[in-house]
Amino acid sequence: MSDLKLSELGTKNKPLRCSSLGLLNCGLRFVINLMSESRHEEAVNTGTLFHVGVEEWVKTSSLAAANDAMNQAQERFREAGENVGDKTKAEKWVKLYIKDERNAPLGVWPENREIGRVCHVEQKVALTIPPAPFDSTESPIYVTGTLDQIRETEDNRLWVWDCKTSKMYNDRTPNDILHSYMMQVIAYAAGASQMLQETVRPGGIILARSYGARKEERKQVFYRISIPQSAIKLVLQSIAESVAHLRNGYISPTITTECAKCFVTTGPSECLVHLQNLGVE
Repeated sequence: MSDLKLSELGTKNKPLRCSSLGLLNCGLRFVINLMSESRHEEAVNTGTLFHVGVEEWVKTSSLAAANDAMNQAQERFREAGENVGDKTKAEKWVKLYIKDERNAPLGVWPENREIGRVCHVEQKVALTIPPAPFDSTESPIYVTGTLDQIRETEDNRLWVWDCKTSKMYNDRTPNDILHSYMMQVIAYAAGASQMLQETVRPGGIILARSYGARKEERKQVFYRISIPQSAIKLVLQSIAESVAHLRNGYISPTITTECAKCFVTTGPSECLVHLQNLGVE
């Protein structure tokens, strides 16, 4: 998003992406992420191959169809002049996903029903959040995205589950992982609830890379987000307040241990220089 005007953040013409909401805990990182070019293209496109493969298998229960879908995705990357991603790695994750007794094709109950059965896959959602009282624009916040899965448990409740392939969480605790993605999954759940006109709850994260790790490094795959429905409204209010600060022109750094692992720089002093070089109105 070049020529960014902060007052236009989250407007109907420039909606926010659900996948970027986790960056709101640091205003500097959030804005720089919006304005910077795509990073780590191979890793991102490898993740896309995994998503495409899982989506096709869930819809068709065919590994061959999943493989064809990944090949077609690589061809699209190639035509766009992008890195084609690591299909060998993505295909390995897809095969291990299929073998997991908690996963099954669309509408089919898996052998292990703990996480539920998939009833929606790769579903586009849109969410509107009321502005914070101090938001100078007084404009609603529009958020869009594509959620990975909605699963139904045996008590007929619906849950959003999001697949992640990033390796940046290899050395982090389950709490770190859930904290990083909580806003995103809650936004997906709220958007799905608006779309389906029924309650969809935040389920959690499916950490696909764990499928491909060596046995001694393997961690859990499903990370459940435990948050009461009553708290979701507070999280959406927090999103609105963070966006209001940015719309009002207040871009604040958050100095934490996350700085050392940030994709932008190693500290706020470097962030500010980077932000000035990009140019923000």
